[in-house]
Amino acid sequence: MVLPILVPDLIDPAPARVWIPRPSTDSAKPVAPLNRSPRARKPADLNMAVRIVTDRERAIVRILRPLGIGPLSRERATKAGELLGLHCSSVYRLRRRFLADPVASALIPHSSGPKVGDQHLAATVEKIVSDVLSDWLPRQRHLAHPLLVLCVEIRKRCAAASVSPPSRPTISRRWAAHRRAEAANSASVQLPFSKSSRACKTTVPNMTETAIATEREREIERVLRPLGTGPLSRQQATKAGELLGVHTSTIYRLRRIFLADPVASALIRHDPGPKAGERHLAAPVEKIVSNVLTDWLPRQRHLTHPLLELCVEIRKRCAVAGVSPPSRPTISRRWVAQRQAEAQSSVRVRVRR
Repeated sequence: MVLPILVPDLIDPAPARVWIPRPSTDSAKPVAPLNRSPRARKPADLNMAVRIVTDRERAIVRILRPLGIGPLSRERATKAGELLGLHCSSVYRLRRRFLADPVASALIPHSSGPKVGDQHLAATVEKIVSDVLSDWLPRQRHLAHPLLVLCVEIRKRCAAASVSPPSRPTISRRWAAHRRAEAANSASVQLPFSKSSRACKTTVPNMTETAIATEREREIERVLRPLGTGPLSRQQATKAGELLGVHTSTIYRLRRIFLADPVASALIRHDPGPKAGERHLAAPVEKIVSNVLTDWLPRQRHLTHPLLELCVEIRKRCAVAGVSPPSRPTISRRWVAQRQAEAQSSVRVRVRR
């Protein structure tokens, strides 16, 4: 005859007496209660429990141990979940882990996925990225789109080495980490030996921080840094927006910029598009426009449509030179700038007289 497992109710504070099923004709004898003394464990397990196990794991063990090793009904799993504040499926999952290794340290939660700082690129790809960041990139000057050019160079070298190139986000993260490492290395500078023959170290502040970053950027940094690098809830973003006086979407945008380069100087406002006074025409076109405005236009009198005739003349000369002519708005802006410069020159001449 096989005797069933008798497990006391979860809310019964009395010590558990477990009946083990065994094929026998004799009367079943109760087995001694489970030994909860720490002496039953090995010293290594005890040390691990002292160092790692918290009250959470101990509470789970106190609930799971009286359940025994037999099948667990839905009702009892629900009752255990109510005592632990968990769903019944979590109780089944924790019980499987506990039965596989019946110690409290087996219930310690562990985070899945790669750890921070792990390198997952192949050795060849890692070497290519390192060479491009440390050797090729510092020799490039005035890159309009540095990240794009960096990705193109790495992909070219990976294609030459017949390896799969890393993705653009990976290259961006490696570049940001490289900049942070360079900033950390340049922050500590060892001064020459003094008269006392002692090498003294000083911390040189980041020139970008002291020269450019304002109180606005430092205030944003003080609000964003405590938020960490994990997912940001809508409530946290709203609270940060109230502190800074900006919209929630602006908080998310500033946080993306700050996580890519966690320094206050990364939050400095920059105006997109070309800057005032920059020249974006080719040299031959620039010369044609300048000659027409300074030489051809002053000799024309009584023009009915001066801007139209100016555009026609510039386009004719560009066609002769075999270059693409500028647009009408560009010619109009250059003509306005020319008139403003002439007006300022005439005012200065009158003042001198």
